[in-house]
Amino acid sequence: MSEGSTIAFITFSYISFIVLLLPAKWHLRAGNYGILLMVFWGALGSLTQGTTALLFRNRADNFCPGWCDFSGAVQYVYPVGFLAGSLRLLMKLESIASTRQVSQSHADRRHTLVLDIALGLGLPLLMIPLRLVVQGHRMDIVEGFGCEPPIYPSVAAVLLYQIWPLVLDLCCLGYALATIRWFLLRRRQFAAVVASSDSGLNFNKYLRLLVMSGLQVVVWTPVSIYLFVRNQTTLPHKPYDSWNSVHRHFDMTYSYTKSSGLLTPALLEDLEMGRWIGVCGALVLFLFLGTNIESMNEYRRWASVVASPFSTRSRAAAKAAVGHPVVRRHESSVQAPAEEEEGQLR
Repeated sequence: MSEGSTIAFITFSYISFIVLLLPAKWHLRAGNYGILLMVFWGALGSLTQGTTALLFRNRADNFCPGWCDFSGAVQYVYPVGFLAGSLRLLMKLESIASTRQVSQSHADRRHTLVLDIALGLGLPLLMIPLRLVVQGHRMDIVEGFGCEPPIYPSVAAVLLYQIWPLVLDLCCLGYALATIRWFLLRRRQFAAVVASSDSGLNFNKYLRLLVMSGLQVVVWTPVSIYLFVRNQTTLPHKPYDSWNSVHRHFDMTYSYTKSSGLLTPALLEDLEMGRWIGVCGALVLFLFLGTNIESMNEYRRWASVVASPFSTRSRAAAKAAVGHPVVRRHESSVQAPAEEEEGQLR
């Protein structure tokens, strides 16, 4: 890990946070709650990790324990929330492609909203108190990375946390394959299928979301499998004898500096890859959601609103220059009155 990689990560974290918020408004207006969940968790994760890396860029002491507790909880749950939002989006796309969603009543929309909240917010928030079960000590602080949530390696950690990103990824894979199957079966009349679904999507928007979801599944499912297998093979499980035995050092915070010799190259590679996964996912999400024609038109409108005060001042200055001409004096001309010499017109 180099200083340059940390600075690059901080920069792209804040960029991804900002750009993810840009398309949120019209997806909220359209009721695309699966996308909004992905935007929320992706933006929160990018902001939190970028700030943590900035605060601990050259230090590893516990100078802000409250922030470490908050950022540790966010880093623990935001990948699950992001994947849950992706799953809800794919479930919606599959429902449209299978023609099960022809029209939605008020009760149907409310049922969909409840499912979105339960899976996209309820599951991640439920994992916060369950985290205490497998949190052997308060926090690990790594110089250049910041606060890292500790996990007691055990069967309980697998069941309560480590398995869930993989389960959600595999569910996303299943719905993505089912959606592609329906798309191939109905490809000739698929535009009509999407138009009749009462989803607020047209064929181009639907295809864009499908490609985005499919790309995320193709990329992140192998990554989830790799991380899960690596966690099970590199960290041997310890017996979970009792609550007291696991939490006897719960108040401890361990610091790891670059000069301590405890940060092995393999550990640094895992930490580096782990923190870039979220930022890359957020940027990919923006590339598909925030670069279409509607988004570009919205950006131009925002730019015109921001620039309007300056353009108004420029027009006022131009009018003033035209309305107050400078009277040039020549040796052969008759001397102008004092008012005209000063360029003042009544």
